[in-house]
Amino acid sequence: MSPPASGEKALPAESAGVSPDAAFYVRGLILAVSAGLVWSTLGLGIRFLEEATAWQIVFYRSLGLFVAVLVAMAVRHRGRIDRSFRAARWNNLLGGIAQAVGATASIFAILHTTVANVVFMLCSAPFFAAFLAWLVLGERVPLHTWIAMATALIGVGLMVGDGFASGAVFGNLIALLIPVSFATFAVTLRYSRTADKFPTLAFNALFSMALAVLFIPGFGITPWDFLLCFGLGILQKGVGAILFTLGARYLRAAEVTLVSLIEVVLGPVWVWLAIGETPSTLALAGGAVVITAVLGQAYVGARAKRNETG
Repeated sequence: MSPPASGEKALPAESAGVSPDAAFYVRGLILAVSAGLVWSTLGLGIRFLEEATAWQIVFYRSLGLFVAVLVAMAVRHRGRIDRSFRAARWNNLLGGIAQAVGATASIFAILHTTVANVVFMLCSAPFFAAFLAWLVLGERVPLHTWIAMATALIGVGLMVGDGFASGAVFGNLIALLIPVSFATFAVTLRYSRTADKFPTLAFNALFSMALAVLFIPGFGITPWDFLLCFGLGILQKGVGAILFTLGARYLRAAEVTLVSLIEVVLGPVWVWLAIGETPSTLALAGGAVVITAVLGQAYVGARAKRNETG
């Protein structure tokens, strides 16, 4: 096996994969699944909002994310937050911008095409991540991961089948930015795995707030909406992003984005259990297919790592 590259250079194909230690691979799976689990609570949280608009949600949730990242930086660097920002590199900036663009694109897409189309586009992120990671990092995606990705996409197709429509061309093009942005974010995290990733999340929060300021109708919201949006930023977006960032250290870009798709399945489940919004039978069947794909990837991937280590 070739030695890992140092600095900002892209990793060679032989070393670009996850650690040969199967325990590291399992750790990455747990972190990525946990990220999807935390992210999946967004829909439930939004259901309890009183009157906040989409841009107000983006602004105050991003503010909560920024606070969460600053706390994480302070803990890691023993109060010296400036160290983290001084160590920021171009990939941190690019990753932050990509996530901000993706979050903004999701709002515009929902306004101009169907929600089903947006969800389906999001779930194509592992394919974009696989291509970008191969192009930039030289990461090779195993056959079993390609199969799991295709299976998950079929499952999502079943989930949104009832609402899938062609939609407006503009809305679908905007929706295409969502998986591209998410894939770019994952690849920037993988580019230099030993570097500090918290600046990426901080830039994400700052750029998201800046974009929201351009379109927000006003900053006045009810105290309940502020607390809920701010809390979603700290817990749902912040904790989820930190878990995903840590998981990207151990999994290929395609794998970490694939496993985190558990978010799409669990989101409607929480709303169903808490509020009683019953998903269709087709949606439940599609969710089962996605979960099967994720579990299959986890099992086969971990087994392959064990075989590598003999």
